[in-house]
Amino acid sequence: MPGIAVAAGSTILLSFVSQWYILTELGAGRASDFYFAALAVPVVILYVLADPLSRVTLPLMSVKDEHEQSIYAWTSIDLALAMFVGIAVLLILSAPLFVRYLVPGFDGAAMSATAKLIRILALGMVLQGTGMIARSSWNAKGSFLWPSVAGMVAAGVSLLFLIFTLKRNGIVMAAWAFNLRFGTEFLLLLLPLGGFARPNWKEVPLLLRKSRPLVLGAAYFRTDVIVDRILTSLAPAGSLSLLYLAQQLLSAAGQVINQSIVAPLIPGLAKSAHKGEWTNFSRSVRTSTWRLLGLASVLVLCVVLLGKPVLGLVFSHRAMGTAEIDRLVTLITALSGMLLADAIVYLAYSAFYSAGDTVTPTVTTAILYSISIAAKIGAFMAGGVIALAITISVYYLANALLLNLALRSKLARLRESPAQPAIVDPVSSLVPLPPTPTIDA
Repeated sequence: MPGIAVAAGSTILLSFVSQWYILTELGAGRASDFYFAALAVPVVILYVLADPLSRVTLPLMSVKDEHEQSIYAWTSIDLALAMFVGIAVLLILSAPLFVRYLVPGFDGAAMSATAKLIRILALGMVLQGTGMIARSSWNAKGSFLWPSVAGMVAAGVSLLFLIFTLKRNGIVMAAWAFNLRFGTEFLLLLLPLGGFARPNWKEVPLLLRKSRPLVLGAAYFRTDVIVDRILTSLAPAGSLSLLYLAQQLLSAAGQVINQSIVAPLIPGLAKSAHKGEWTNFSRSVRTSTWRLLGLASVLVLCVVLLGKPVLGLVFSHRAMGTAEIDRLVTLITALSGMLLADAIVYLAYSAFYSAGDTVTPTVTTAILYSISIAAKIGAFMAGGVIALAITISVYYLANALLLNLALRSKLARLRESPAQPAIVDPVSSLVPLPPTPTIDA
């Protein structure tokens, strides 16, 4: 629906403007580093726990009748609320202890500032994590527009708060803007949800059992966020913020491509797989992969040719100077492999899932990801943040290549065997996707 696309696109834009405002108002320095380092903690927890739980509850709720759906929804919401409140309390108590391992390159004062922001962001984590389950509850009822609108409104409220408070009160207001955003979204999703029902705690073991494989996979894959923060905390001031921003800019472009081009291809692939039409399936994957590569190549060329003047126009305000713009352009160029490979990886995963194979892509990416962690550390020690960015690009490109080789081999075997439908369980197929940064605040 156009309304959903407009609301989702507006939310991404407002999130980007919030990051733009923080960096142009305060500059890419230690103050912004505090915030983006602290933000990694709730983001990783949400990746590991809230995302799997929301993805599992959606298909399970979708097959229930209206009454059972309400019970399942509120059981999931209450479970998420209790779980994240408990985690928030632990974060508040332990932040001063673990922050030294998260940002070993910060001095004592910087570590204290980061720990303070983690404590504030813990509230937003509770609200966002519970709100993600509420969003799944809306989606299970076939309602997609209102959750998108709620996210857009919340992002707008947060941005206005940031504009009025950041300059006067400093980076701590960015953390409170995060809380305000997801608090607003939480209320907009929960209050009109209706159908309140007492939770059925007997359903909790099933939810946890179905979520466990996703949680374990996400807990491993999402360590990339922590690794990047640890390494960039050792770099000069502002490097952490600029690398984070560069990743988010490319990720936003990837999200647009995935949702507008790749996602519409998935139903057709699923139908071909279900009918056992593997020749058509292979042709569709091959053609789409080359088209995605062509589009991404054009975008990368635009980045190389137009990146500096465009980013200069957007970011050359107040605290962001020419040196910071040059560093940002260099990082985006070094990370351009993300843009080249992200949509191709997403398509490959979708093709494997449609073919009924959830093991091959997960194992392939996990092995390569394990190698990439060691490669990141070695690259950073040898060449700093730029070398780290190049290594991230190489990981994305290698993942795309290996997944496509594995997919080609699998489809060749399927074409040679008697045509048979692929059978995929809607919950067991929800294995974690490879790490892809998203716009978080």
